[in-house]
Amino acid sequence: RKDNMQWIRDHQPDPDRDQAFKTALIITLAGNILLAVGKGIISYLTGSAALYADAANSVSDVIYSLALVLGLWLTIQPPDLSHPQGHSRFEPLVGLVVSLMMVIAGYEAIRTSIGRFIAGGEVIEMNLPTIVLLSSAAIKAGMFISIRKLAKDTNSPSLRVSAKDNLSDVLTSLAAFLG
Repeated sequence: RKDNMQWIRDHQPDPDRDQAFKTALIITLAGNILLAVGKGIISYLTGSAALYADAANSVSDVIYSLALVLGLWLTIQPPDLSHPQGHSRFEPLVGLVVSLMMVIAGYEAIRTSIGRFIAGGEVIEMNLPTIVLLSSAAIKAGMFISIRKLAKDTNSPSLRVSAKDNLSDVLTSLAAFLG
């Protein structure tokens, strides 16, 4: 009985944690939508294969962001009749979905890169696609720092995975730039 009471106290609604989740979701969703749209438009206008691969990665980031929004929204719901201890157990599932999206994005980046390598190289000039890739890396670095702090503040596995995805996106954008 004493353990049950402690568990209930530990899983009560926490307005500060809920606000941190909302902040993380806004940063993640807005940043990923901005990057996906921007990279998609510039990739279309310039025909840059590297930017196209990075745009595909950003689209997958938008999809995982939507899964993150849904999952964390479920997580912060108060206990009800069907979930008397609350909904916090949804959060590890959200982390798994984000991890799977990272695998899919990595596969797409590798597939596109290998195809481009086999097709042969082209001269890369310091123009709009390279500026977009470097800007994307900087934006994702900022998102990584913000989300990592929120993950630590909330002890959230989903936000930790999201922060790691942002860091991997920094590396992906830099690799696309170097490629």
